[in-house]
Formats: sequence, C-alpha cells, structure tokens
Amino acid sequence: MMVGQNRCGCSLRMFRWFRKAQVRPKRLLFVCGAPRSGTTALTHLLNTHPAIVLGVERYRRLLMGERVRGEPDEVRRFIGQLFERDRLLFEQHPDDSRPFPPGEVASAAVKFDQCTYVGDKAPALFRRIGTLAAAVPEAKFIIIVRDPVPVAVSWQRRAERENDTWPATRDHRAAVPMWNESVKSALEALDTLAPHQIACVRYETLFAEATARSQWFGLMDWLGLPADPPLFSHTRLMLAESVRRASSPRCIPQHIERHIRATADFELYEQLCQRTLGKL
Repeated sequence: MMVGQNRCGCSLRMFRWFRKAQVRPKRLLFVCGAPRSGTTALTHLLNTHPAIVLGVERYRRLLMGERVRGEPDEVRRFIGQLFERDRLLFEQHPDDSRPFPPGEVASAAVKFDQCTYVGDKAPALFRRIGTLAAAVPEAKFIIIVRDPVPVAVSWQRRAERENDTWPATRDHRAAVPMWNESVKSALEALDTLAPHQIACVRYETLFAEATARSQWFGLMDWLGLPADPPLFSHTRLMLAESVRRASSPRCIPQHIERHIRATADFELYEQLCQRTLGKL
C-alpha cells in the first residue's frame, strides 16, 4: 500500500472527502449529445468516480416523454422518484428504457448512499434541458460534442449492420440534421443557463492522449469533485481504451463524407468548440 492511501487504494484526501459526502444532498447530473457522439463512453467514465451514479439511457423514454413537460413542481417530484436508490438500480417498470448497467450495479449500490450525483445519460436530452433546468435548477448537464463526420459515419455503419436494433433508416443522411440540432441546442443552453449548470466537452479533446488527463481534471473541478492521481489511475484504463478507439483510422466513402461536409453546420460547430470546457 502506498503511503497516504487507505485499503481501497484511494488517497487519504479522497477518503476524507468521501466520508464527508455522507451528509451531502444528491444532485442530478445528465449527459447528452447527438447519438454516437461519445455519450456512453463519457457516462461509463464518470461512473468510475465514487461520487457519481449514472444510468445509461435508463429512463430515455420517460425523460423525453410528456411527464417532463408538465408543471415544474410535478416534473420535480416525478424526476426525484426516478432517481431514488431502489428505483434507479433495481426496479424495472414497463416505461423504462433499460435496466441499470448490470456490470455497474454492485459498485453503484455500495456508493449510492454517499454519492453526490445521480442521473442518467440520454443523447436527445438536449431537447429537454430548458424544461428540466426550470423544474430542477440545481441539476447539472454535460453535453458532449463530436466532429460530424465520425458521428454520421457511425450512424451509417450501424444502419448497414445486420441483426442490429439500430433502424436502417438512421443512416448518415439522417445523422446530420440531428447533429445540427444538438449543436444549436447546446449553444442555446450555454446562453440560457448559468455556467455552474451546464458544461460542454469535446470528444476529440476528452479522448485524446495529450489532453485526456487535463480534461478529466477540469470536468471534476466543474463538478466540485476531487480528482487526485490515485483516482485518475483507476480511470486511466477506461480512458486509454476510449482514446485507442477514437484514434483508430477509418475508411470513409467519399460520397458520404461529401454529403456530411455539405450539410453539417460547421460554423456553429466551431462556435461551440470555442465554448467547451477548458476553452472558457
């Protein structure tokens, strides 16, 4: 055991903070962005932190449904019930989109009582940020943005894959309008919400070897959570795998790339990139 660490491998500073967290009320944290922008990778990365418990499209349909469009007090009560411990981790109702990630249930159950943030990731939730923020102003939102070419190419590959739940109609041509909408919505949310309510991260920066560490530390600072080297070493393996995937060379058909570059709003994209975490 290293000097200054407890039996769990956390630094004493982290351990003391985590013990104090028992008296802290939970806050809601949501991750969103255009589908195939890295929302899942970011969510699993966040779940490596002892103070964060997030579902992976646990309540996608519910969060995008009519009950989130009601009066703020009703929405607040509804959302609060969804993120109670047993409801989030163990119960499965007909309107739920997915169970809590099976491989993360055990660790989530252990840290739930002491965690600071609970929440979910739902890619299209960028359409509901204003409504949710009005009902739960203390909630935080992380939007991840990625270059439209790999996003749309990923849509195309999923659409072409046999025995995939991804609809064949959601190809590269369908990807660009939604990507454009996500970028526009992110800029509007950044203009409307306070800086402590919303942060935008760039996939290419978060999952790049040269900047991954500083981006992670910056994100933890924005969340008000410690991110010391012992904790980061626990996260590093997952980051490294995401970096490897992000840097893998891909062959993109020319006609697909031409369509993406002709229809994606790169001007808005550049504006958003200048407002991502670490740029402000």
